[in-house]
Amino acid sequence: MSWTERLALVEREGGQLSLKSQTELLSISRSSLYFHRLGGSIELTDAGRVVYRYAQQVLDLAAETQRTLVELQDLERGYL
Repeated sequence: MSWTERLALVEREGGQLSLKSQTELLSISRSSLYFHRLGGSIELTDAGRVVYRYAQQVLDLAAETQRTLVELQDLERGYL
């Protein structure tokens, strides 16, 4: 089964790919722009490191957003 067929099947069934499968699919779909496979390990390329830094910033902002929303809900922050 090809990756596109597998992805379509997972989407139809409402499931999720494993992290390993997501990594493989990303690597394949982007012609390995983000990863180098070295034997049994994977190493980020320069482009992969850039994407990783931005992804980390997005995750940090998501956590900050969640904290702020909790503060608003708990009336620790906001305007009267």
